[in-house]
Amino acid sequence: MDQILEYLQFSTSIPFGYALFYGGLVLIAVFCAVMILTALFKRRFLGFRTVAGTLGIAAVVVVFAANWVFDSQVDLNPDFTDADIPGRWSDGASKIALDRDGGARFQFGKEYAGREPIMSGTGKWGRGDFEITIVTKDGKTLPPLRVIRSGKALRLIVQDFSDPDDWDRHLGFRKETQP
Repeated sequence: MDQILEYLQFSTSIPFGYALFYGGLVLIAVFCAVMILTALFKRRFLGFRTVAGTLGIAAVVVVFAANWVFDSQVDLNPDFTDADIPGRWSDGASKIALDRDGGARFQFGKEYAGREPIMSGTGKWGRGDFEITIVTKDGKTLPPLRVIRSGKALRLIVQDFSDPDDWDRHLGFRKETQP
């Protein structure tokens, strides 16, 4: 379900980008409603205009609902404790293991190529307000991992953005098991 919501998300940092997006959805819905009404006035109940208009309105409703559900479930500043962080986290082929003693092991898959300067290794992790920082054994610091909440589950996302509107809406790492 999370992958479907991620796929249907709209994200922009363009000024008035969200107004243009939602305004475009409204225009598409109005156009589709006009198609349906003209077909009904001509008494063509199962014609092209009726079917296309209905499918268009259904698509607008699905995209709007997916964006609304996603936005209502994601909390970029969740409440959590230090005890919530240790464990194994995964995102496809990418894995992060954060130990209670501060140790960290990580292996980033090809989906993180270009976003992560170091693809695998070990080190130590530390917590900021909403960020987890991993410092490798040779002293290099990875981009911070931001702790977010999606629904009831905590998630770790690579925070390679400065503005939340620049976030790609990928929900990142999900906790696998308790340590």
